[in-house]
Amino acid sequence: MNLQQVLLCPKSFSSAVYYKRKLAVHNFTLYDIVSGEGTCYVWHEGEGGLEAKEFASLITDYIKSLDESVETVIL
Repeated sequence: MNLQQVLLCPKSFSSAVYYKRKLAVHNFTLYDIVSGEGTCYVWHEGEGGLEAKEFASLITDYIKSLDESVETVIL
């Protein structure tokens, strides 16, 4: 699991835009070592924050999406 730093959208290096309101975008990634596949969950601050309940929901969603043959998940 990895939570990327907060990304500001739109990204601009112009000083005129720098002080205008930007939207914080979050990216939480889960990686399956066995299959080599990653799953990214991306949301903006209007959809959710950075509280434990958001991460619990994402992890639960990921575990539910796994194949039924998976018997063990290590976090």
